Amino acid sequence: MSEIYHFVTDWRFRAPLQKVWSVVLDIERYPGWWKNFRRVTITRGDGKSVGSVIECEVRGSLPYSLKYALEVKEAVEYRHILLDSTGDLVGSGRWEFSEAEPSVVKAVYYWDVATTNPILNFIAPLAKGALARNHERVMANGYAALRPYIEGSANFEEDFVRRNYASVERRGGSTYIAYESAEVFVDEAEHQGIGILGMEGFIIGEFTYPALSRIADFSMAGNDARPDFVVWSCRQARALLAGPWRSPPAGAEDQIHSEATGRYMIDFTLTKMSAR
Repeated sequence: MSEIYHFVTDWRFRAPLQKVWSVVLDIERYPGWWKNFRRVTITRGDGKSVGSVIECEVRGSLPYSLKYALEVKEAVEYRHILLDSTGDLVGSGRWEFSEAEPSVVKAVYYWDVATTNPILNFIAPLAKGALARNHERVMANGYAALRPYIEGSANFEEDFVRRNYASVERRGGSTYIAYESAEVFVDEAEHQGIGILGMEGFIIGEFTYPALSRIADFSMAGNDARPDFVVWSCRQARALLAGPWRSPPAGAEDQIHSEATGRYMIDFTLTKMSAR
């Protein structure tokens, strides 16, 4: 009979609940953040809604990889998500999210599974402690990997500028992001729990003052009070970048002088990290 393992992992983050939920459940990004996840593929759904299926390959400190599929059976946004596991690990997983105290969010993972690997099942009575320690190390790696994305840098914009200096220009106290890097900027802002209050499109020449051509204000009509403002505003920004703002501004319609030349750049106005 297969040995059933019961693991409980308790993580604490100083960040908004919405942000903790968003990053912890962004499992498709795990391979780029969490070294133990070799592969993650969402084969159905979005990975968070009921019916979604996620295929995973994980390798810990022991000399083998585990391949399993997770199906979302139940999901209550910002509260809990229930998963069924099949493959090398059979059983269930459950994430529960709650505010442990002001400004601190608790994310608890319950992982109740058995292995289908005959070798692991054979050695389980002797190696149960080693398997438990392996799981603990994998989860500790996960906490260390995800925490910076959840709690974030004290100055998101400064950090982005430092890493993407070739795509950034600063003039008159404003930071302009090259259009080709704008979507990356929005993605990273969302993962830091930062919303987009507004954005402005410019043509910036080497020796000319930035020529403003486009303005979008996502905070109008009380939208900045929406509980989902971070996700909503970033979605609006991406839609503009992929649609009406995709082509560089030009001509009278965009209020650009016919002789204006330069880089197409975006100036973003952001919420404060602690606001959401």
